[in-house]
Amino acid sequence: VALAVATAVGVGAKEHAITIPAALIVLWFWRAHRTGEPVRQVARRESAALLVTLVTCLGYLLARGAVLGDVTNAGAIATGLDPHSALQRAVVMLPISLRWLVLLTAPVHLSADYSPQHVIPDPTFGLQHGLALVVWIALAAAAWRARRTAPAVTLGLALFAITISVVSNVLVPLEVLLAERLLYLPSFGWTLAVGGALAAVAERRPASRRWVIAVASIATLLLAARSVVRAPVWRSNETLFAQMAREAPHSFRTHWALGAQAFAAGDSVRGEREWRQAIRLNPDHPQPLEDLGRLYAQTGRYAPAIPLLERVVQLDSTRRGDAVLLAIALSRTGETPRALAVLDAMERRYGHGAGLSAVRADILRRGGDTTAALAAARRAVAQAPAQWSLRLLAAEIALAAGRCAEADSQITVARRLGGERGAIDSLAAQVANRNAACK
Repeated sequence: VALAVATAVGVGAKEHAITIPAALIVLWFWRAHRTGEPVRQVARRESAALLVTLVTCLGYLLARGAVLGDVTNAGAIATGLDPHSALQRAVVMLPISLRWLVLLTAPVHLSADYSPQHVIPDPTFGLQHGLALVVWIALAAAAWRARRTAPAVTLGLALFAITISVVSNVLVPLEVLLAERLLYLPSFGWTLAVGGALAAVAERRPASRRWVIAVASIATLLLAARSVVRAPVWRSNETLFAQMAREAPHSFRTHWALGAQAFAAGDSVRGEREWRQAIRLNPDHPQPLEDLGRLYAQTGRYAPAIPLLERVVQLDSTRRGDAVLLAIALSRTGETPRALAVLDAMERRYGHGAGLSAVRADILRRGGDTTAALAAARRAVAQAPAQWSLRLLAAEIALAAGRCAEADSQITVARRLGGERGAIDSLAAQVANRNAACK
């Protein structure tokens, strides 16, 4: 039970915990080597642990697929990664993978953000790519050679390779090329490998034992000190954003964060300018586009919101709220056919929900087709009969279509459901004034 809970928490917090079942199998070989048992015997004894983690991970994947519509969907894909070619992604990540080793062994130069302006993706095989390939081949050869003389090295490098695989951008393209948080779980395997190598040196050369202990102790203290010095950066948004401005001034995330900070301080002019700069620096990331598009739409500036929201939906088709807002913005600028086309695409993918039916009803009403609007409103009410706001929408459209009796009926139900009294009374007064002209 504890293992199942730990696995569930792990995959919920960081997806590379999905590799835990594979890591357990590697540990079986390690245990067999240490105890002299056959691997089959170890596997038989500990198969329950593997089954528990497999079931937990499978449940996570099923839940993820149900929510996102795709098991491997990671949202927007980082600039420079081909979503369809694992080989191309491997080439891009080769030189970047060397940064993993630098961050794990000598984290001197850190950054609050590693965006495409900070880490440049290069899909053309060159000198750095070749160097990275040589390094990884050498590490694989070292792991194989050490399997009997220093098995901790082999185990550590195997665990590192397994846990880094999901976040390496090779198997599945992610939203980021490089991030320190992606190295949390893989760092365990890397630390084990380094510790195993130092222990092997001390065992082979007893005279060097003191030097190995001294080097390991100094390195541990330096890394601990680096963590202590770095920790205050994450104290608050203010300290983090200030650090981002110093470490990554050309990062789109820096300007995105500074824009949000400016809006929070009431400086909308600077906030909009920062978000525009973030979009210029990286037009392929949906979040700044979404934030600025929503800002424009919520303040009634629908025309400039449309291209931003269109780009968001193009980059990440799972953002339902942005697609709905795009349809609303299109309808507000008189582009009813395009607005309905957006809703059609949403309904083909997610079905005819009450929310989409309500939006369709509002768009059709604004387009002047009250008959079709009333049909859509009725469908929304049938799908969610307990929502008073949908009742009120249906009443408004029924009134516009000259059906006062239906409007009266919907208002009565909305009132019974505990809807907003002011809105209901206002609409009821309109119905009373129109009764003579109603059918």
